[in-house]
Amino acid sequence: MEAGEVIMERTRAHPDFHAVVLLNQEIRKIVGIAGGVYLSAMNAMLIAKRAGDSARGFSVVSRELQRFSNRLQDAMHLLNTRIFRLLMQVAELKKRERMHGHHIRAARAGERARDHLGRLLADQEAEIGQAGAEIGEAVSRLMTEIERAGTLCEMSIALSRAAKIEAVYGGERATALRQVAEGVETTIAEIITTLKGLNERLTGTGT
Repeated sequence: MEAGEVIMERTRAHPDFHAVVLLNQEIRKIVGIAGGVYLSAMNAMLIAKRAGDSARGFSVVSRELQRFSNRLQDAMHLLNTRIFRLLMQVAELKKRERMHGHHIRAARAGERARDHLGRLLADQEAEIGQAGAEIGEAVSRLMTEIERAGTLCEMSIALSRAAKIEAVYGGERATALRQVAEGVETTIAEIITTLKGLNERLTGTGT
C-alpha cells in the first residue's frame, strides 16, 4: 500500500461529513428542547409563588431546577459550538482528501511532474494526518461534553421527581404543579435518550 493510500485509510476512521451533519441536526434539536426546560422551570416557580406557603417545598425544588436548567442550557450551547467546529474540520479534511487524490492520480499519470508532485503529496499527507488527529481530539471533546450534559440531565431528573413529590402539598394548585414537574421530567428524559444516541454514534456502537 502506497503512502497516499495509507493516509486515506487512516482518515476513514473519522466520522464522515454526512454523519457529522446528522449529529449537528440532533444537537440543534436538543438545544431547543433544553430551552423549553428553562421555561418550564420558570413556570414552576411562578405557580409555586401563587400557591403560597402550601407550595414552599415545591418552590425550593423549582428554584434548584431553574438553576440546573441554566447550566443545562450552557452545556447545550457548548455542544452546539463543538459540533459546528467538528463539522467545519471534517469538511476541510474531505476537501484536502479530494485534492490529494487528484494529485496522486496526476503523479501516476506523468513522469515529468512526479518529483514535484511527490513533494507536494508528502506535504499534503502531513496536513491530512494533522487534520485527522485534530478531528479525533474534537470528537473526544464532544463526547466529554455529551457526558457532562447527560450528568446534568440526570440531576435534573432527580429534581423533577422531587418536585412531583412536593407538588402533593400544593393545595388547590397541586395538579398544576404536578403537571409542570412531569412535563420537565419527560422533556429531560427525551434529552437523555438523544444524548445516549449521539454517544453511541460517536463510539460506533449505535446502529
